[in-house]
Order: sequence, then C-alpha cells, then structure tokens
Amino acid sequence: MIQQLDDSAGGGALQLIDPLKDSIEEIVPESRWKTPIPLSDKYAPDLPIDMFPDWIRDYLKQLAEKTETPQGLGAMFTLSMLGRAAQQKFAVYPGIGDWLEPVNVWTFSVMKPGTGKSRAFNTLIKNFENWQKRKSEALRADIEEQNARNRMYKKRIDTLEAKAASDDCDIDQTAKEVAKLKAKISNVLKAPKLYTADATSERFETLLAENDESMAVMSPESGMLGVMCGMYNRNGESNLDIYLKSHSGDPHQTDRMGRNVQLNHPLASFGISVQPKVFAKLAAGRNSRIVDSGLMSRFHPYIPKEIDESLDDDESTEMSGIDPTIATRFENLFERLIDIPLPTDSQEPRHIFLSDDARTAFKAFKRYLAIQRRPGGPLEAIEDHVRRLPGETLKFAGQMHIAEHGNQADTECISADKMSQVIEFVKALIPHALIAFEMLESQKYSSDAERAYSWILANAKLDGDGNFTFSASSLQQNRFKSDDGTKRCIDALRELQMRGIIDQLEDASRGRRIGRPSSIWLVNPALFQSADGGSH
Repeated sequence: MIQQLDDSAGGGALQLIDPLKDSIEEIVPESRWKTPIPLSDKYAPDLPIDMFPDWIRDYLKQLAEKTETPQGLGAMFTLSMLGRAAQQKFAVYPGIGDWLEPVNVWTFSVMKPGTGKSRAFNTLIKNFENWQKRKSEALRADIEEQNARNRMYKKRIDTLEAKAASDDCDIDQTAKEVAKLKAKISNVLKAPKLYTADATSERFETLLAENDESMAVMSPESGMLGVMCGMYNRNGESNLDIYLKSHSGDPHQTDRMGRNVQLNHPLASFGISVQPKVFAKLAAGRNSRIVDSGLMSRFHPYIPKEIDESLDDDESTEMSGIDPTIATRFENLFERLIDIPLPTDSQEPRHIFLSDDARTAFKAFKRYLAIQRRPGGPLEAIEDHVRRLPGETLKFAGQMHIAEHGNQADTECISADKMSQVIEFVKALIPHALIAFEMLESQKYSSDAERAYSWILANAKLDGDGNFTFSASSLQQNRFKSDDGTKRCIDALRELQMRGIIDQLEDASRGRRIGRPSSIWLVNPALFQSADGGSH
C-alpha cells in the first residue's frame, strides 16, 4: 500500500504512506509475520501545522499536549473556525478566469469515544462562545427596546382594526394607518450567532438568513450528519440543497406555505467529529444519499492514530491548562478576525491575490492532482474529492493569509512560501481521504473481513510443520455462498493479509497472487498465543 505518486506534473513528490504501517511495532526475527493489526485500526499519519501563523501554531501545540490529542485534531477544528470568521469577508482570486474561491472549510475527524476530542473541541469553541456572549450582552438593551416598540405597534394595530367594525369608521383611512404601523414593525433583533451544533435544514436556512448568510456547524459529535441523513424527516430524507449550496455559495430560495427564504450567497463552515462505527454506516441504506450526492466529498476527513495516554504518578493531579499568555493571544487575535467588518451590500468579498511565484506553484499542483486522479491513477478512487482539492488549497491559503494579516489581508499577496506550506498540508490530508472514502465504499467488505476472521480463528488447523492453516475454498463455502461470494471472499482475504493476520502459502505453480479462493493459507501464530506464552 505504500505508493509513490508520479511527480511529472511538478509540485514535489507526494508519498502516500501506508496508514497501517506505523502500527506495526514489532517484527518477529526470521519470520514472515508482523504484529497483526486489528481490523478496527485504520488511520493515517498526523498533519503538519507549519502553515499556521505562530499565534495559532503555539496554541495548537499546547492544546494537543494538554488534551492528549493529535495536533491535527485541533488544526481541523481551527480551520473550520477560521472559515466562519473570514467567509463573506474575503475570497481568493487565483488569476484564472473568473474563479473566486470563498474561504469556508468543511472538516470531520473520525475518532473513537474517550480519545479527548471533546476536551480539545470545548477548549477551542470557548473562543466563539465568549464572543457570542459579549455581543449578546452588548445588544440586550437594544433588543428589549425594539421588542417593546414592536409590541406597542401591534397593540395599536389591534385597536384600529377593532374600531373598523363601527359604522362611523373610515375603513380606507384606517387601512392606511394600519399599513404605516406595520411598516414600522422591525424584524426581531437577535444577537449574532457564529455556530450551531444541531439544526434541521429548515432551521439552518433561517440561521443563515439571520446571520448575514454565514454560519458554522461545530460539534465534537456527529448529530448534524444524522440530520443530513433525514433523522427529523418523516420519510427519512433530508433536503440537502441548502448544505450543498452553502459550500459553494450558490443562491438558494425556499417558497413554501408560510415559509419564504431567499439567500443570495450562503456560506457555511463545518467542523465536526464522528465515531468510526457511525461513520461506517453513512454509506448504508438511505444514509447513502449524503455520499451519492457528493456532499461527503466536500469534507476533509481526518483519521488519526490514537495517542497512548500516559498517567502521572499522581493520577489525581489535574492537567494544567494552556499557558495564559498563549491562550490570551489566541483569543484576542481570533476575535479581531471575527470583528473584521463585512463588505457593504453593493460590494463583493474583498479579493486576495496570489504572488506570481505562488500562482506558478498552485498551477503546478493543480496539474499534478489532475494527473493523479486519471483512470488508473493512484487517486482515481477519490476522484470526486480530488477534483475539489485545488479550490480547497486556495481556501487554506486564504485562511492562513488572513490569519497573518487580519483586516489588511487584501493589501498583500499570498506568498510562494505560504503556498508551498499549504500544498504540503493538502498532501498530508490525502491519505486520510483515501482511508475515509475507502471505508465508505467498502464497508460491506470490511464486515466480510470480520466474518472471515471469526471463522478462521475457529477452524484453522495445525499442519505437520506446526503451522496454523485453512483452506480458502472452505472459507468461501461456509461464509460466502452468495452470487458475488468469490469476489467478497478474495477481498476479505486481501484485507486480512494486509493486516498481517494471514498469509498465502507459497506455491510455485500459483505464485503469491490472490486468485480464486482455492488455496491454502497460513494464520499468524500470534493470534493463538495464550497469556503464558503457549499455544491453544
């Protein structure tokens, strides 16, 4: 599975690291066997954070240390938060046609329960919550005043309409007065929101309309994916249009009985986490709509290796927080980004340009990706996702530039050095995407591998050489009797072989190629080792 991608298009070599390789901690000397890797273990190497400015990078390093989580987890949540802070305000122009890329970003992290993702998320999201709280307190008096004024206007309208029933009432004049009063009633003033954790598609539309057509979905859990899959709909189907359009900023209009919403350029950022078992079900049954629609290909998946938690001698000692100086700097600078004013109604987002060298590097990377996703190429399996990566590269570059220059971001060009760092980050994300979308595409075969694994453990026999063996044809006859049983059996064998659980017995007449499942296979003896070192 270790692949070296062709670099003929320039942009530097992209090495796809076997996501399982790093979990092999021990190789038995003079043996074919590696330490067997559990079927549940799928991950890719962690992400570099060099592209972030130092005020974010310092924070992410401490966040990872204090919450005992991979650095990439905080990085993914932060990218989504940066998207919310800057979307609608800036867009990146790469100098190609009329291409203008917004800076909103969609990420999800696949992590098991109890791995610290909630600790990391709650630490980061406080920066949004504190801002929302301050804005709400500042607007409280104005909100109460407007609500009182609206109530009084409505009472006057009720009084005028009640008088209209009398014979001496001038209906035409009363109607004009009622119309004037209704015109004075303002929309309900509400404190601004930066994010939601859970909202139906209808409520999501409203949140966008109430917040300058900008919103983020942030959560350490996967509830919003359930909403997208139709959790709250009677027919089990959700309206995906608003989510799809809020990624690209396409106009959206809803005209229904008692409900009218007009959005000209909605943009949303997503930063969520999902448990592996929940993620694996996204391609099943009606849930598959969010995969088939292309919605999932808009996300950047992140599937890290779990960190082995090391306990101090005194387990009751609470973990210290992030250094106050680093935390305060992060909060203050992040708040400045959130407070950058939106363009006026007549203006587009402010344009950020690439330097000449940055544009050259970007175009080379764009060509490079196009080659890798061709039929037969190493990224063909995630072609839909890879098609979006040039635009996502611009989003990341724009975010990093805004994080460094703030309100002056449109007065400087994105540098070649920054573009190079962003490209390396995008390259590091690709193995995560390969694993994630393979999990969705082949979930049936993952369960087949588990089915084969349990049968092998129960039926493997010792041969004359002391090897545990089984017949692949017996496996197929007992576990894969369907019309596509041969293919499913072969895929299961390939999965188990890749994990060092089984290996094909060498046969000069057949070689080592996995063909029809009629060969003899060996089973890793480590699976049969008892606690005292013996075999059972």
